[in-house]
Amino acid sequence: MRIKNEEQYAEEKTFAQKLCSYTASKDRENSYWYKLADISRSLYHDMSRKGYTPTFRNAVKIALALSLSFDQTTDLLARARLSFSPCFVFDRVIMQFLQSPTYCNPGEYDLSEVDEKLSNEGEYTLFSDK
Repeated sequence: MRIKNEEQYAEEKTFAQKLCSYTASKDRENSYWYKLADISRSLYHDMSRKGYTPTFRNAVKIALALSLSFDQTTDLLARARLSFSPCFVFDRVIMQFLQSPTYCNPGEYDLSEVDEKLSNEGEYTLFSDK
């Protein structure tokens, strides 16, 4: 495996930069995304700030709200030094949801579906108080 040189690393985007590029490409106000992700305005602001490392749950929530693909979500998480683990039920449920055929088709899914699947597996939900 070839190691990247310093100039190539300088081109890599941070979690915050990648998050901002995803939200900018979606043609909606930032408030739409943080409300959909069920996170506060101040937390979203922190997540958009260079050097901030979000929790795994909050990074997953914003990725789901943005309808990111499995690969995009994995990449976004990696930029915050986070990753999915098949050892955890929570992670497996999210991975299955991200890889489902209807997930990346806006209007054909509901974020409450992921909460229902998490609840059915005895896990804490992301978007509801169950």
